[in-house]
This record gives sequence, C-alpha cells and structure tokens, in this order.
Amino acid sequence: MHTQIAIDGPVASGKTVVGKILSEQLGWRFLDTGLMYRAITWMALHKQIDASDHLALENLAINSQIELVASSEGDRLFINQNDITDDLRSRSIEATVSFISQISGVRTALILKQREIASSGSIVMVGRDIGTRVLKYAGIKVFLTASTDERAKRRFSQALEINPDTTLKIVKTDLERRDLIDSQNKESPLLPADDSVIINTDNMEIDEVVQKIMQLLITK
Repeated sequence: MHTQIAIDGPVASGKTVVGKILSEQLGWRFLDTGLMYRAITWMALHKQIDASDHLALENLAINSQIELVASSEGDRLFINQNDITDDLRSRSIEATVSFISQISGVRTALILKQREIASSGSIVMVGRDIGTRVLKYAGIKVFLTASTDERAKRRFSQALEINPDTTLKIVKTDLERRDLIDSQNKESPLLPADDSVIINTDNMEIDEVVQKIMQLLITK
C-alpha cells in the first residue's frame, strides 16, 4: 500500500525544503508540483508560445512527457527527455509561470500527470492544490503558512541569485501579487483542505516542522 503526504502552502512557506527533507528521511520520492508548471512554462518560452494562447498551452501540457528521475543529486525533472531541473528558476520563467499555471486545461493535464507519478510508490508531494484536488485521499495533509514578511525574507536570498538588483520590498510585492493570483484561481484556489493540519512556520525551524509532520504520520 502506497502512502501519500500532501503539503500545500503559499510561496516561501517552507513546503519545498520541508518536503525534501521529509522524503529523504522516509526514503520516499519527492515531487514539487510547481516545477511541473515551470517545466511547461520553460517549454512554452522555448517554443515561443504566448501566455495568452490557452489552447496551445493546454495541448503542450497534454502532449509533453514529464518524468521524475532519481539521481545521486536527488530527483531530476525531465520534459520530453530534456533535464531542465537547473533552468526552472530563471527570471523569464519566474515572470510567466503564475499566468500559465492559472489556465484550466494546463492544470487539468498536469494534475493527471501528478496522479500518475503518485500512483507508482509512496511519495511526498508539495504544491498549492495537492490536498484539495490532486491527492484528495492522501493519508496525511498539511498546509504550511507564514507571514508575508517572513516569507519575503526567506525568498530574498534566492531572488538575489536570479537578480542581483532586487530588493526585499520588490520580493515582498511579488509575493503579494502571487498570493492574490493563487487565492483567486477559479480552478484551484490556494486553500487548505478541510482535513489538513495547518502549521504556521513563522517561529519554527525546518527540523521542527519536519518532526511535526513525522509525528502525524506515526500517530495516523
């Protein structure tokens, strides 16, 4: 019997780093579903498909082969046999992914692929609609939260690597924009599932969050 842990939350709430550590400790696979939307965005930019061309983007998502491949450096994401893991945090993708991830046909296509990946073994999956839509029957559902100020601080160092001219104010404004987009998404609004355990990570170390989720698994 495969076990699924679904972790949702806004940008920079800690879900990716927590999910990675959790999967390593459990010896399970890990999937950050946000990277799949970035993969489609990467392909769209590569093929010069405009973000407003919803039908073309939906077909792109349906017909793209996305694989999670284990390596000595951790799981790698391939699209159409191209390892694009190291290209998914570029400024161009950062600026476009929010719009593409809102497209209903794109989300539907990728959710099917996400479920297919989850069906082949125990997994920790993180995103914004895992507990509410992708893995509705996951054994453990967690929704991580944190204040905008705290999340902006966390995101700032990563943003500096992409754009040395960025500021904390710019990062915070971008987070607020992303939060608004995610909360107004008609298909998959950013909300905790009714049976999610909500964890505020503002004053918690990463290991504390991981252990709290491990405890949920033990007592389930």
